[in-house]
Amino acid sequence: MTSQPIRIFITDDHEMARFALTTWIEADTGSPTVVVMGTASRGGETLKAANNTELDILLIDIDLPDMTGLEVTKQLRARGFTRPILCMSGSHLASVRDVVNAGANGFVSKEESHGVFLEGIRWIAENPDAVWLSPHWHRQTMKSDRILAQSHLTLAEQTVLRHIRLSNKEIAEKLHLSESTIKNHLTSIYQKLGISSRREAAEAALSLGIIPSR
Repeated sequence: MTSQPIRIFITDDHEMARFALTTWIEADTGSPTVVVMGTASRGGETLKAANNTELDILLIDIDLPDMTGLEVTKQLRARGFTRPILCMSGSHLASVRDVVNAGANGFVSKEESHGVFLEGIRWIAENPDAVWLSPHWHRQTMKSDRILAQSHLTLAEQTVLRHIRLSNKEIAEKLHLSESTIKNHLTSIYQKLGISSRREAAEAALSLGIIPSR
């Protein structure tokens, strides 16, 4: 493991969260040292700060007032930003899949201890091409995968379920299928999950982390 300090930038719209993270990091005596180079409360500020070539890792809350942390991550990756990004959230309804698909290197729950935050930062610094999940999100992902496996939903049905907030016509157009095929998939989904309405299907998808909270 490198002995060089790990330089991070923290984005969170709550001043207390930024203060707590900075305090934890400054008080930590582990190796390598983690140094906070700056903080921000908005996604736009983060996009500008990312131009700083001295930064090693961005730590971004996914719930921001001007744009989501996922949007920030996607924009950074589209611009060619290659350094690690660790997303964080205090919501139980956040989707691990969406975080990873946005291009983040990790996801940490705000309910975790400061030790877990530092573990994630150091692990990602040493493994910038891999994905790290804090214990909370790892458990949620394992639970979701297990429930999906037990439900015997096909891959096509899982794909339809991920678009459950759209109308049948919109899902059909997006997946290049007929509306009748979408209806058949939904009927099968309802039967396998033991539900009877689109609202219940959306709630199930949300609880499984298949779709993000609004």
